[in-house]
Amino acid sequence: MGVLLRNVLFPAWHWAKRDGVNQAVRELERNQWLSTQELLDMQQRKLTSLLCFAGKNVPYYRRLFHDLGIRADSLVSDEDFLRLPPLTKHIIRREQDSLVSEDLSGNGLMSNSTSGSTGEALRFYTDFRSLPYRKASLWRSDSWTGWRLGDRSVRLWGAHIDQKRAAELRGKLHGWVTGDRFLSSFDLSASRMDQYIESILAFKPVLLVAYPGPLEQFAIHCRERGVRFCSLKAIVSSAETLWPHQREIIEEAFGVSIFNRYGSREVAHIASECEAHDGLHISVDRLLVEVVDEEGRPCPRGEVGEILVTDLDNFGMPLIRYEIGDRGALAEQRPCSCGRGLPHLDKVEGRTLDIVRTLDGHRIGGTFWTLLLRSRPGLRQFQVIQNSLDGVAINFVRDAGLDRAVLDYFTKRIREYCGQDFKVDFVEKPSIDLTGSGKVRLIVSNLTSQPDSTGADSR
Repeated sequence: MGVLLRNVLFPAWHWAKRDGVNQAVRELERNQWLSTQELLDMQQRKLTSLLCFAGKNVPYYRRLFHDLGIRADSLVSDEDFLRLPPLTKHIIRREQDSLVSEDLSGNGLMSNSTSGSTGEALRFYTDFRSLPYRKASLWRSDSWTGWRLGDRSVRLWGAHIDQKRAAELRGKLHGWVTGDRFLSSFDLSASRMDQYIESILAFKPVLLVAYPGPLEQFAIHCRERGVRFCSLKAIVSSAETLWPHQREIIEEAFGVSIFNRYGSREVAHIASECEAHDGLHISVDRLLVEVVDEEGRPCPRGEVGEILVTDLDNFGMPLIRYEIGDRGALAEQRPCSCGRGLPHLDKVEGRTLDIVRTLDGHRIGGTFWTLLLRSRPGLRQFQVIQNSLDGVAINFVRDAGLDRAVLDYFTKRIREYCGQDFKVDFVEKPSIDLTGSGKVRLIVSNLTSQPDSTGADSR
């Protein structure tokens, strides 16, 4: 069935629909083997086209260009591009209609939204012309795992939009034809995970796609049940930060490689690991990814800063220098052993919101917490909650080996890093709560001065 779908049914269906998917798949398959310089030249041409279009046809950008003295002609300089202020979620909510193009000839808009897992959902539009490229980019990254169109896959997922689509008749038919099964990450009770085990064993998927938090829980459960899925070739982790301890647990439990993927619902697939697992290849033929410091200046490669993304394909509602709410670092330009010319994103450290701050101004990201709290046995799961600058509460699920000495050790190390007066309260829980979109947040900051963020939902 997979071969028939891949070579006959899929191309024929999209040829009949004339939706551009076949062309997008061919283009992106070819693009990945271009040299890095050829890809960056392509990126620059697409950026120039987008800026010219937005400056003439999108009211928000037309006004912004005028106020900054930028001409919306055939060439907007790099210096002028960097003068454009980041597009924040607050601006999108405020300027909603004025961000939509006045020229939609031969095009159209699809309404979309994030899950709003940490606050108000963000509503936006994606134009029809960009949809096939979003889909093709995702399939391209999936193919790096060994999956091929028509192979069976399972998604342990929680986004409300995806869950609703999967439950509808059209979604069920689509899943039956494409071999894609949806399992909700909202309910991860022992009995439900046992049902998921039976479902996966019977379905025999090649690929498992999941949020890393729920996937970690499922991996531990499968390990305790002594279950492995022989059909699996790979696992894709997406929509949350994949921490080193999670990679170790998941790969050990399932016996296959995990491929980290970074994306958001607003701009779709951004970057993915290939089989070399040496950083994440950025889809520079679709997107421009910047990393900037707190002053908005470009960060040197390897230095962590705020991630800005420009969608080069969505002309219907251009997202230019979009402040996605995550922190990360661009890698030094280097060839990859896989042979692809797509440059690398070195790492993604999680959302801007997922930062613990101290009274003396230190900002402590997730890496510190995950390395420390996994350095001694005793915590099966944990979550760091900050309600004030003078301390944190650490919710945890007990595991074997936990005693007071372990918690005292963690407290000592945290105070060495955050200050001797920093409060640390450990709170034992039966389980760690999921967000409204079925994810697990390692750090939850409830400080009111934190930047506005609604998180990133892949796909």
